[in-house]
Amino acid sequence: MWFSNVAGKLVVRNTTFRNFNEDCTYLEGGNIIFTNNTFYTTGVSGGEALNFKSGCVADVSYNLIYSTNTNGLKLSNAGDRTPQAHIIAYNNTLLNNGWRRPTIKGGSVWVEQSVYAELYNNLLANCRFGIKRDTKKPEDPRSVFQNTLFYSYTQLGADQFQPNAEVIGGKNDIISKTAGDNDPKFVNYPVTTATDNADFSASWDFHLQAGSPALSKGTTTFTRNHKAGIVLNGKTYSSPEPANYIGAFGTK
Repeated sequence: MWFSNVAGKLVVRNTTFRNFNEDCTYLEGGNIIFTNNTFYTTGVSGGEALNFKSGCVADVSYNLIYSTNTNGLKLSNAGDRTPQAHIIAYNNTLLNNGWRRPTIKGGSVWVEQSVYAELYNNLLANCRFGIKRDTKKPEDPRSVFQNTLFYSYTQLGADQFQPNAEVIGGKNDIISKTAGDNDPKFVNYPVTTATDNADFSASWDFHLQAGSPALSKGTTTFTRNHKAGIVLNGKTYSSPEPANYIGAFGTK
């Protein structure tokens, strides 16, 4: 999906994107809502699930992103369009992203080129890296990273979540330091599934069981870009309220 209109409006809900060759979406401007979507097994040599550029004012919430070749979210202000890209991504679940890419880049969320990014309540399980920045062209200093849960069943994955110059550490994050720390306790998903697995099962259930470290660890005190809604064809579509848990799914 390519969308390029800084004056445009785009709302995508309850949609499945799967088996794309590269980027599922390439977004160059507009007022945008992506919510309650599923992305899986996308990208062959590169590619992101959601790729935002300058001109986008977007809310991204309650999406499941599984086995994207590179990043689930690529957030950039590239392109010199007005307004500056401002992306608020909250309560998303990202799993197994980045491991199928032949070369090393990102593996969950990538931020760059003065994007104004706000990330809250996102659950990253078995992704190749934590949230990464381009150190030569970093994000806007107003950006916020908060209340993220990072889980890995491998020690390599846990090591690559630890904050450094490239990997962003946020406020109130829950980060695995050793393999298996902070198991999110999905209802029906084996967390030891191979990190490069590309097969998606509709039987999986990413709701959280009682006792999950993601429960009651989210924040709801931020304001979405489109709280008041986007009007399309006479109907108003508002970004959902944030949840007080981490990830796209609470308990059943």
